[in-house]
Amino acid sequence: MSVTYDSSSGGAVTAAASSSSTTAHVAPICKYIPLATGKGFAEPETRRWWGMYDGDPTYGSMSDIIRDATAQDWKSHADDEQGMWYIISCSLAAAGSPETLEEAQTSFYGANPTVLWVDGGSPPPARFYISPEQLARSAWDAVTIPDPSISHNPSLGTSGATLVGYETWVWAEGTPISITAVATAGETTATVTATSSGLTLSAPAAQASCTGFGVRWTADAQDTDCSIVFTRSSALHGGTTPLTVSATYAASWDSNTGASGSLGHITTSSTTQVPVAEAQTLNTSEGH
Repeated sequence: MSVTYDSSSGGAVTAAASSSSTTAHVAPICKYIPLATGKGFAEPETRRWWGMYDGDPTYGSMSDIIRDATAQDWKSHADDEQGMWYIISCSLAAAGSPETLEEAQTSFYGANPTVLWVDGGSPPPARFYISPEQLARSAWDAVTIPDPSISHNPSLGTSGATLVGYETWVWAEGTPISITAVATAGETTATVTATSSGLTLSAPAAQASCTGFGVRWTADAQDTDCSIVFTRSSALHGGTTPLTVSATYAASWDSNTGASGSLGHITTSSTTQVPVAEAQTLNTSEGH
């Protein structure tokens, strides 16, 4: 699965593409499971036993089994104890809903024989069905979104203090604006895209205004879309004021099958301790 992060640093968007080797286990809705050896399948008792499941959509009807086994000349394998017949099995638990199960069965049974012969020593059938939504959700679950990181100005002295009553500019540092995750299983590819419109700021004794990811402060900078004004010094909070920063991402997915949908929202957050000083205190300190 590959993941691409488009991040913001001081208002500038930088694309940082990373192809991760993240592996997520996705339980197939439909797959082949062992049925019987060639000799075992040819036993009348075996075929009578499977006849009990005739009409069970989980395994396919007995008539489908006989039809597909006949097409693969099952009688020629009647004495074979090394090879194996495999049969399609579909799981409601993996599907999550009857509708998804029905969709999987229609697709997988339509493209594959109900039973499949594999010679002894050969690997089992690498055929399975994973729904695009399954794949998308697994891809999204495997993504780790970094918590937001910020800088601010004013940031005075070694403490990085800002001032009471001043508009303190806040901007993101390497914080994702959007994330794209692409996952493939078999012939199905799902693409998840998650985007955030900006940061949310929260701090005690402060008024925040933030509609984006901020702009790095420079002497030439005219305006910012993310700032906060502290109304009290951090002396009341043990020397620093906790500034909580969060970013909410809306995620959606699409696939090469044409299916698409929403994955809801996820919020990441972090807290930065910001020293907030009274301007007069700084002036007095400088005068000594």
